[in-house]
Amino acid sequence: ERYSANYIEFHRLRTRKAGSERHIDLHLVVPGESHIDRVHDLCELIERDIEERFPRSQVLIHVEPSSRLAPGQPGSLRDGGKHE
Repeated sequence: ERYSANYIEFHRLRTRKAGSERHIDLHLVVPGESHIDRVHDLCELIERDIEERFPRSQVLIHVEPSSRLAPGQPGSLRDGGKHE
């Protein structure tokens, strides 16, 4: 929910454990007009938050463009793409 204004939806969330590591992957649907740098920053923020919550995890996000608009400003991060 923290970044929900920056994407349309996510789906195909899958997790599995391999030894002591957790593997997490999902599909993130973003507005098709989103700038690639902003989408990359968004994915890094989401990955970082997941990895902080689940240490020893590997996160993979598959980005899918859509013609729909995100709930917030289309194609931009609330924080202007800046990392905290």
